[in-house]
Amino acid sequence: MLLSCLIGVLYDKISEYISILGGFCSVIIAFLIPGLIYIKNNDYPITHYKNILSIILISILSIVGFTSGVISIIKIFYPDPPLQ
Repeated sequence: MLLSCLIGVLYDKISEYISILGGFCSVIIAFLIPGLIYIKNNDYPITHYKNILSIILISILSIVGFTSGVISIIKIFYPDPPLQ
């Protein structure tokens, strides 16, 4: 815990890098892999309405998460301009 606090105090922009990890890794771990496992392991054909709804939901949540990760990368390379 001390090491985590020390990193956060010494490097104030760590939250931007953590948001990149949240945008990419958490989407894969929390939505994409479990959804694909559900679709693969049920006995319905891929065209069944439950699978189609699952695919649509997984796609929407993945797009939102990946967009968040890309926006975080853009904010790192292009910070907000100073106010005039």
